[in-house]
Amino acid sequence: MGQKRVAAVIAAFLALASVFASGAPSSAAPGDSANEDWLRYAYADLLGREADDAGIDFWVGRLAAGGNRSRVAVARQFVYSPEGSSGEVERGFQTILGRTPDAGGAAFWSGFLMENPVVTLRAALYSSNEVFDRSGSSEAWIELVYQDLLGRAPEADGAAFWEGQIDAGVNRYVLVDFVYTSDEALGRRVDSYYDEVLGRQPTIAERADGIAVIRTYDERELRVQLISSDERFDQFLSIANAGAS
Repeated sequence: MGQKRVAAVIAAFLALASVFASGAPSSAAPGDSANEDWLRYAYADLLGREADDAGIDFWVGRLAAGGNRSRVAVARQFVYSPEGSSGEVERGFQTILGRTPDAGGAAFWSGFLMENPVVTLRAALYSSNEVFDRSGSSEAWIELVYQDLLGRAPEADGAAFWEGQIDAGVNRYVLVDFVYTSDEALGRRVDSYYDEVLGRQPTIAERADGIAVIRTYDERELRVQLISSDERFDQFLSIANAGAS
């Protein structure tokens, strides 16, 4: 899976290079302000900070040259950068452990996410001693995992099965990975991304496609596609056009 992700990123960089080969436009073109607005949004959403002036100057003209193609490439470069990976680690620790990562954990997991999917990080955190000990028992921990990942309690038979497995010494990661990578859990992740980025729920077909993207690459790739979509960009374009009229 890491090799597929690396190949996708390399392809994105090559695409970005081909888009930029002719250089940035010498003058502002229609839609440049929408590109700037989108870029500032991408910095905030994908890197967790405001865009710096140098970054805006570097990227905004080039975005106008490539449309959706360059937006995808820029978003991928942000997401899979060391800064983007560090931000993903921070979000995982805060969401699951309720704290910031220690320096060693931050360094390890940031490097790990440069080559591996987010699900591995999140599954490792959920199955950690820290989360398990805080839950107080196998039963309570299983309940937590189901509620967080599926939004519901486990079925009685399923809870009894997994409690027996965990108490018998089966690695807790096995349960988390099983639940997290189920269609039910991934469908909830897709729904969450659509709601957060596009402000709506996906269609049945979009949910199925989103699950496939997460399974094949990573959930960060789904976020990249939604943020870079024409649907999302049109919102910035409408604002820019309204301001120009």
